[in-house]
Amino acid sequence: MGLPAKLKKFMVFGNGSQYQGEIAEITVPKIALQTVEYQGNGMLGPIKIDLGIQALECEMTVGGVVVAFIRQLGATAIDAQQLRLVGAFQADDTGDDRTVEISMRGRVEEIDMGNWKGAEDTNHKFKFALTYYKLTINSFVELEIDMLSMIFNVGGIDRYKDIRQALGIGGGPSFSIGVSI
Repeated sequence: MGLPAKLKKFMVFGNGSQYQGEIAEITVPKIALQTVEYQGNGMLGPIKIDLGIQALECEMTVGGVVVAFIRQLGATAIDAQQLRLVGAFQADDTGDDRTVEISMRGRVEEIDMGNWKGAEDTNHKFKFALTYYKLTINSFVELEIDMLSMIFNVGGIDRYKDIRQALGIGGGPSFSIGVSI
């Protein structure tokens, strides 16, 4: 019998700042393939064809006003906000610890200031549209997605290496048309 490693505590860092005690909850990005149903002639039924990754987003609930996140709204750079989440996971049967780190880049897409009522707790929500996501567990990169560079690594395997090489980008073969100047 074994018990799962559960999240005990977490920290949030953003653009070089530490948000200890300010972040109440984070909805980490859901990772899903972008698929399309296809059924060709002679096939018994439809299959789903992989067309890449669905849009990535992260939602964060903060315990009050975080001006730094508000000021990111409308940032012109698509990766203006850098976020890093660090979680301490621990199994209660063995005491084994796991450090889980999620690095993300994107920008604030939505601000929800919630409901206000005097002398009661308030929470504000921020939604981030992401261009980059990296999941590291105990110093090993389990998952890395870079939408702009067409990088999709899973467990150390670069799933898009051959596609980038076929297109001649990202370390792939260089092509020339034989014109000299």
